[in-house]
Amino acid sequence: MQGFELDGRLARDSILLTELGLCQVRLQNERRWPWLVLVPQRNGMSEITNLPPHISAISSANASQPFKKLLDRKKTNGRTGVQGFELDGRLARDSILLTELGLCQVRLQNERRWPWLVLVPQRNGMSEIFDLPPEDQAALLSETTRVAAALKSVTDATKINIGALGNIVRQLHVHVIARAEGDDNWPGPVWGFGKAEPYDDAIKDEFVSRLLKVLSA
Repeated sequence: MQGFELDGRLARDSILLTELGLCQVRLQNERRWPWLVLVPQRNGMSEITNLPPHISAISSANASQPFKKLLDRKKTNGRTGVQGFELDGRLARDSILLTELGLCQVRLQNERRWPWLVLVPQRNGMSEIFDLPPEDQAALLSETTRVAAALKSVTDATKINIGALGNIVRQLHVHVIARAEGDDNWPGPVWGFGKAEPYDDAIKDEFVSRLLKVLSA
């Protein structure tokens, strides 16, 4: 795309395969894993939330619902929200339900070293984003973008990390993690680093209150 400047490290470590409407599709030059990198061809962007709304928040029946009712939703930590949805027991054990959006549960990972949210689409039998029907894919992108923006606002993070891994817990879920220079294991990943440190109630409640106020604004 004319005028787009690719970071030199991405150019060095990956190979351009093709261009889609927005993104370059690049192959990471690493034979141990089949690994693709999508690079939106927009200069000066470091977060999904920096992209214009028509790109980062695709409208859908679920995604367009206002956030005004977030604080009024029932906050139980059970495994059901949308009727018939079954939450994986490991997600229920390791995270705390904060609220429900049109598609996703928003859960707080019980790990105080990093502000860490988990979005769980309330659809049974899904392990990949592309398993979702198109309208749910759009809703997931929109809800992830909104939650990421709120988390960055509340934490003033250096970078928001977003990922759907699922190598151990296969139920589809998206991690949204606020990282700051100098935090535990910066700039390395949060997974597998040390032992989890659960929140104490006072710190957790204060953080959740600020986050939900931003989400519901």
